Amino acid sequence: LESSIKDITKAFKTSGTVQEDDLMIKMLDGINNHYDYPEFVMKYIANQYQNDILLADLARVAHISVNYLSALFKKEVGTSFKTYLVRFRIEKAIDILNEKDIPLYEVAELVGFNDYAQFSKMFKKVTGKSPNLFTSKSRKP
Repeated sequence: LESSIKDITKAFKTSGTVQEDDLMIKMLDGINNHYDYPEFVMKYIANQYQNDILLADLARVAHISVNYLSALFKKEVGTSFKTYLVRFRIEKAIDILNEKDIPLYEVAELVGFNDYAQFSKMFKKVTGKSPNLFTSKSRKP
């Protein structure tokens, strides 16, 4: 029964564009608790953090308002969407820095930052250290 409800909902909620429909199908497939939007957003970030992610796009595809999704996310997760996304990306950057010796600007690109300056600023804000200082301390024998 739940599977058929999901199929009907998928058919009903298709938006008409391939990108939006694909995102909606992923969303509907990924929701365990009926319309657990914050859970969907966190899973989407985990899978797509390297790409540009806008809360407005996720809200539009889900057919809910940005303000509602933002408030719901903050209430259930305890932090804003933007803060969660930045922290997630910085944690991924730390993982990469601990495993590989690659230029910092490449790490920034790998985790979804469009420019190194923004990456460096956010890295320091989250960790308290610049990426250069972090790598020099973490790579010492």
